[in-house]
Amino acid sequence: MRFLLLSTFFLFCYFHLSSQVVLDSIKCNYINADVGSVKFNKKNNELSIPHLNFGKNEKLVLNFDLFDTESRDLAYEIILCDKDWKESELDRYEYIDGFETVYIRDFNHSINTLINYMNYQVDVPTDDFSFKFSGNYIIRVFDEEDPDQTILQRRFIVAESEINVDAKVIRPQIVSDSRYKQQIEFSISYPESISDPLTNLYVAIRQNRNWATSMSNIQADYVQNNKLFFNDQTKFTFDGNDEFRQIDLKFNRSGNLEVGSIFRENDQYQVYLKEDKPKAFDNYIFKEDLNGKYTVKNDEANDNAIEADYFKVHFELNSNYIFEGDVYVFGEVSNWEVLDGFKLTFDPDKKKYVLDKDLKQGMINFYYLIKNKKDGKINIEKIEGNHFETENDYDIILYYRDIRQENDRILGVYSFNSLY
Repeated sequence: MRFLLLSTFFLFCYFHLSSQVVLDSIKCNYINADVGSVKFNKKNNELSIPHLNFGKNEKLVLNFDLFDTESRDLAYEIILCDKDWKESELDRYEYIDGFETVYIRDFNHSINTLINYMNYQVDVPTDDFSFKFSGNYIIRVFDEEDPDQTILQRRFIVAESEINVDAKVIRPQIVSDSRYKQQIEFSISYPESISDPLTNLYVAIRQNRNWATSMSNIQADYVQNNKLFFNDQTKFTFDGNDEFRQIDLKFNRSGNLEVGSIFRENDQYQVYLKEDKPKAFDNYIFKEDLNGKYTVKNDEANDNAIEADYFKVHFELNSNYIFEGDVYVFGEVSNWEVLDGFKLTFDPDKKKYVLDKDLKQGMINFYYLIKNKKDGKINIEKIEGNHFETENDYDIILYYRDIRQENDRILGVYSFNSLY
């Protein structure tokens, strides 16, 4: 009997831990090494966030490339997650009305490019399915012949329009933070139908679409007249950082923004950037940017999706010493994740961190950041600097733990800018 109990216990632990690995892996945006650029946004608005208004006739567009010369039979599925981006325990039919698997049949081969690729595009949702309720969702693309092998997955949200938000960015009340950080001051009005708001309502705040540095599971200290209030708003501060670095790859010739030289070699355009250096101790200078986003664009093409080429971009970050951690290129171009494919290596002879990376033509925003080898924490300030004046985008998301539906609904999303 004792052996049987121990065996049962170990089997329980095995399956519990195995399930946890799967759930943890779904928290991140993911791309396979064969995938080129990925764009996921509202239809006809390339710079928008992947956000659908529940019950409205809206669509997102997922656009991505595979470095293949022949098309592949691909499909995707939609996965509901809770407020912490863990996979929901609900069955697929409980939150999707219609087909649970959608086959991708809109694809085209690149034309007039030196680097060959297949471009795929899909609308979300299609006419074949709809969402039964709001929440956090993942789209997972896979090969029909190997459904367990993920090609890419991206987060998106489906939100109701049930809240009113008053929010603005102010100079931090903590004196030591006042020159470097941005404090969010806000209150949220919620629907009268919400039960036990102090227990069931959760707030997330996100800067520049970056889930890695977002604040989550924030609960109000008190409510009054269907409004959430927070006693200590000094807790809601973000590093201001600096304006993003930018690369203009819309042309295949020199003279573009931050580009030192472009020339054709080895059947590909080689792009050498102007000298990059750490800006941690520089004074703040306003520079209009895309707040980390990027656009796919070839100014000499008619169809950017299939006529924009892939350039070999040579990143070089000057540094007289080795940082305590690994250095990465980061932004929408890296799918807002710290990915191995965007990691720089230190060249002791040049005294530079270097990276050669194939990137699709367009306007690209990025940061250099450092990832601590011990705890995995990321640090942008050490390379890019930190300023209260930096222009940043913010999103406030209100989640409702709906016990009846056994899921975390999103009652609304409020987006605003630090300057207006």
